[in-house]
Amino acid sequence: MGMLLAGGLLAGMLLAACTGPGPVMVAPPVSQGTDTSCSRLRSRLPDTVNGHARRTTKPRSDRVAAWGDPAIVLRCGVPRPSSLGRGDVAPFVANGVAWLQHIGGDTVDFTAVDRPVFVEVAIPKKYEGQSGILTDLSDVVSATMPERPLPQ
Repeated sequence: MGMLLAGGLLAGMLLAACTGPGPVMVAPPVSQGTDTSCSRLRSRLPDTVNGHARRTTKPRSDRVAAWGDPAIVLRCGVPRPSSLGRGDVAPFVANGVAWLQHIGGDTVDFTAVDRPVFVEVAIPKKYEGQSGILTDLSDVVSATMPERPLPQ
C-alpha cells in the first residue's frame, strides 16, 4: 500500500510540473546595468502582445516574460549576439528599435541591439505576423531604455 501511495504521489507531482502555470525559462546571466534596465522594462510590459495573453514563467525573474501558447519569450540582458557587427548581417528598425534577426529551429529570434542591454524576443515559427509582436514590444523597449549607437 505504501509503495502504491508513493507511486501515486510521484505521478501527481510530475503531472503538476508538466501542467503548471507557465513554461520554465532560463534568465540570462546578470551583467552591469542589467537589473535597472530590465526592471524598468518589466514594469511596462503589456498584458497582451499582438493578441497573445501574458503567461507566468518559472522561476519568476525580472529578466524573463512570456505571452501565448506556444510561448513568445522576452529575455532581457542576454549576451551580445555573435553576428552583431558582421558585414553580412544588418539589423532592421521597428518602431525606433534596431533588431537583429536569427532564424533557429522552432523560433525566429530578434535581439534589440541599440539599447544599454540586449533584449531578445523568441517567436515560435507557428505565429505569422511577427512584425505585430515586435511592434508591441518595440514601443515598450523604446519607452524604457535610451537608444545608444550600434556596437561594432
